[in-house]
Amino acid sequence: MEPEFFGSLFLFSLLSLLGNKKIRWVAYPIILLVIYFLQIHWLNAFVLGIALCDVYVNTGYFSIFGRIFGRVWIQISTGLIIMVLIGAPNYRDVFHLGIAVLVVAFCLSFTGYTALFSARVPVYLGKISFSLYLIHVPILCSATGLIYKSMEDFVNYPTSAVATSVMTIAICILAAHFFYEYADKQGIILGSKLANDVKKADVTNTPNEPG
Repeated sequence: MEPEFFGSLFLFSLLSLLGNKKIRWVAYPIILLVIYFLQIHWLNAFVLGIALCDVYVNTGYFSIFGRIFGRVWIQISTGLIIMVLIGAPNYRDVFHLGIAVLVVAFCLSFTGYTALFSARVPVYLGKISFSLYLIHVPILCSATGLIYKSMEDFVNYPTSAVATSVMTIAICILAAHFFYEYADKQGIILGSKLANDVKKADVTNTPNEPG
């Protein structure tokens, strides 16, 4: 959670300073380079994310790219290439970050990718992804070992490994679902309510300008 917390604070600060200023387009690459040389590579994930969002919302580059290169065979080919590259070594600690940026860019550009990740199952997994991120390690360090140990005396290794993997995935998704519904989702609702209350208080306390 530490990178997420400090990364979020960094983005809030960056947006408050640059906001809608045109200089942000110059600032993005400079900030990326500075962070790269400081070797805080995880922070560049946040900077690249906000830059991609900015490009998507405020320009038409992604739609233009999609129209030019959006043929089905190109989409399938890039998908297969990305699947292969994901397993490659993380060159200079930024290669996997570059692959992640490409995946997001292609999803924003290609209609096939958009349709795939807008389907019910991917959308649901996206909702519970943060909860899954938080709870999967405790489950791997507890339930997974217990399941495997309870099965290894009765079935062979391949069967035990597959069964343990399937049961672990099911437990993780089920636990993430409840964590999302009763913790993450409620936190988002509470945060939105507090933000709206602050906005209302700010509007109420703002003196009226003389007419």
